[in-house]
Amino acid sequence: MTALLFSVMFLQCLNTSLITVPLPQISEDLHISVSESSWLLLSYSLGTCALLLQFAKLSRNNRMKAFFTYGLVIFTMSSFVCFLAEDFLTLTVVRFIQGASIAMSASTCAIIVVQKYPDNVKGSALGTMAAGTGLAMVLGPSLGGLLQSIVSWHGLFLVNIPVALVTLVLACWNIPKDGPSVESDDPDAAGCVSWFVVLIFGLIFFENLMEWGGELLFLFGFVAFFGLVVLAWNLSERKDHEPIISPGLVSSGPFKLIAASAMIGSAITEGAFYLLPYLMQISWHMDVTECGLYFCVVSVATFLTARIIGGYCDTHPSRGPVLGSFVCTLVFDVIFIVIRPEWSVAVVVMSACMVGISFAIFETAQYLRMIRHTDPWFREEAATMITVLTYVGASIGLIVYSLTFNLAVPEAENIGIDQLSSSLMLEGFHATGLLGLVLGLVGITLARLVRGRERIVSE
Repeated sequence: MTALLFSVMFLQCLNTSLITVPLPQISEDLHISVSESSWLLLSYSLGTCALLLQFAKLSRNNRMKAFFTYGLVIFTMSSFVCFLAEDFLTLTVVRFIQGASIAMSASTCAIIVVQKYPDNVKGSALGTMAAGTGLAMVLGPSLGGLLQSIVSWHGLFLVNIPVALVTLVLACWNIPKDGPSVESDDPDAAGCVSWFVVLIFGLIFFENLMEWGGELLFLFGFVAFFGLVVLAWNLSERKDHEPIISPGLVSSGPFKLIAASAMIGSAITEGAFYLLPYLMQISWHMDVTECGLYFCVVSVATFLTARIIGGYCDTHPSRGPVLGSFVCTLVFDVIFIVIRPEWSVAVVVMSACMVGISFAIFETAQYLRMIRHTDPWFREEAATMITVLTYVGASIGLIVYSLTFNLAVPEAENIGIDQLSSSLMLEGFHATGLLGLVLGLVGITLARLVRGRERIVSE
């Protein structure tokens, strides 16, 4: 079972890390700007976060094996379609389908950890999942850079297929056969659809806020429509006997604080990972292969941190590691605010390693903190919910960092990646560093406000 958790998290992250380093080259080939390229990452995150909670609720009703296996089959087919894609729109749409299909499989992981692992090894299980993510971050950037330089970026998506097939075999071997499901235990269809629409339209609105700001009539119409959807979802949730989000969970004070700080941490690390390859290739004039090799160092730090922190949190409170991860974000964001091309590349790599370390801690300690501060009957839902919030935070991070970059460098929105100068890149990057610093201060404040003792079982 541990191998299965490791494998699915490895696959989930590999699909993003493979294109991180070649993203500037993909942008150039597809003739899109830095801002537009964020959609190649954002569409995948949107597909995952908008459907993960619904799939988790449905899979708990004796459908875990079906959701896990069907998700992997769809993911494999969509990876092949990505390989064939020749334009930005097709690639973006199929990336969304990839995210939705991996959500079917990943939705069961948090449930498995809560159900199958004793409390005193849950940290190690979460550390194993984060280590899978870390290993994907080790192989993804370097492999992506290598394939881009030897073949083309299209070949990146074929790498997913053998990994998905191995994961499918592990799922068939480890997950017990599904029993009969009880239809009355499923969440209401209206609630599932309205939650999907709320997340999708909310993030799309956020992404296009600057562009639509000048078209007031359209902007007001969109806000009104969004408000009606939110109202419909709220009414559906109140009537549903099996709501998408349990009121007893979200009414908890610690849940709100941990959820908000988790989203902020995810936004900071995802935003930094999105822009770092551009900085390294444009301002430090690295080629794709060299950039990928440096990212290997970052990913090794992430992998090792996940394993160490997971084991530590088995028997210790997770508060300290969470606060430490936010301190890391403050340090690397200060560096990002003042960094210059004449500085040694070692400074860039060291800062990127701190991003990876922060990410690893958020993926282990923050998850465990949520579970420990939640009543036992809500723990499965809490574990799934923080996964969703992590993806929402990552999506918001991509949007906010992209918007901040465009505000700092307005001309970057209308030029191709090949026309973006080192000075413009640095100007935008410094602005995002300042944004990350502000977010980090808010995140560490929220994390410190969490009250109540963590429930730790030592044996």
